[in-house]
Amino acid sequence: MQGTSIELTELSYWYEDVEQPALRGVSLTIPAGQFTAVIGPGGSGKSTLCQLLSGYLPRSGGGRREGKVRLDTIDPAEAPIAEIAKVAGIVFQDPDAQLVRGVVEDEAAFGPENLCVPPAEIESLVAEALAAVNLTARRRSPVRELSGGQRQRTAIAAVLSLSPRMIVFDDASASLDPAAQAQFVQLCRRLHAEGRTVVTVSGRFDDAARAAERVIVLDGGAVLLDGAPQELLRTSRDRLAQLGVLPPWEGQRKPARMQRSRPPGPCRAPAW
Repeated sequence: MQGTSIELTELSYWYEDVEQPALRGVSLTIPAGQFTAVIGPGGSGKSTLCQLLSGYLPRSGGGRREGKVRLDTIDPAEAPIAEIAKVAGIVFQDPDAQLVRGVVEDEAAFGPENLCVPPAEIESLVAEALAAVNLTARRRSPVRELSGGQRQRTAIAAVLSLSPRMIVFDDASASLDPAAQAQFVQLCRRLHAEGRTVVTVSGRFDDAARAAERVIVLDGGAVLLDGAPQELLRTSRDRLAQLGVLPPWEGQRKPARMQRSRPPGPCRAPAW
């Protein structure tokens, strides 16, 4: 599969009734088929960027955009929804915000049905999407019976069934436990190996960022750092820790045993 290229030129965005831009003068190019991680502290503009790429902003969310956004040759703020669905899909942090049908297989079929895909082709797309996220055995399960990680996988399957050439994960692994996060990274690698453009977005330098080919660090709505993950960890570790995207002990180069410590308390995040 040929991935989607991203080109941003002097991109700025203002929410309604807010004087300061959420993004300011962002210019960057992500080649088709690249695995890129976008990270930054809260308020750095990460989610705004995701919504601009998906076309939600300013089309539905209002506000004012300046500069250029191109996914291949289309502007997501102006192109028909059916055209955007072919080039880009987005998975948000809260899967329940994307799930609308109540049964796993129906969620995966919802997008193709709305695009009037023939029924036989829908069945094939749904089967492939559910297999990709290891949910084939739960295809007839009510979403309410799923774990948080399984609901997240259902939301991912609903995007995969549209066969987009690019997938953006907006903090989609934030609520997953370590084992589930490892499986999420494996999924990103598999999608990347298929030729898709993969963009993960997170508030920390997580395992997905370490697995990516490239890491873009946002701060204050602008690009602060841009490079290969290991290069940024080698040259800018202290700066990353100051931003809060690395644990302080990593920034201070503490012993590895401290990096493996678990947070206190009996609660566990939802499993994948």
